Amino acid sequence: MKTDRTGTYNLVVTETGKCTLTITHQGKTATVDVASYDDAAQADIVLELKEGRLVARRR
Repeated sequence: MKTDRTGTYNLVVTETGKCTLTITHQGKTATVDVASYDDAAQADIVLELKEGRLVARRR
């Protein structure tokens, strides 16, 4: 997956409800729960290294 010209990722989820977003960066993996709606929604996700582990969280 690639970013758009502003550096943003756009994901389209076909089903509604709770799901888990898994992100792999530089060989490390983090997950964060997100909700999918019928209408468009935005979620700003921040990746951090904590004690050598990749952590994803909402901003």
